Amino acid sequence: MNIGDALSKISNYRFKATRHRVLDIGSERYSCPFFLCPKFSAMICDNIIESGRLQCEDPEYDEREKLNGVKSDLLPYGKLLCNKLVNSYGEWKGF
Repeated sequence: MNIGDALSKISNYRFKATRHRVLDIGSERYSCPFFLCPKFSAMICDNIIESGRLQCEDPEYDEREKLNGVKSDLLPYGKLLCNKLVNSYGEWKGF
């Protein structure tokens, strides 16, 4: 199972995303990859495992934290995705 970048991020990198590449094995083969990512506007947190959140977007948790004066630990998934593209692919440099 390939642990994706989003799951790696929300687990504070406790789970490592698998680097995957297709290699030429010398014979024809077929594959059917399936990728699942959060929506671009989804708000994710750095460490859902340790945070006490029930899910990444947990309005009740956020309200309790706000009342206690704690700054939100959420960030937009789209920002994480764009940063990955800019740092991974030459054609995205300077985007």
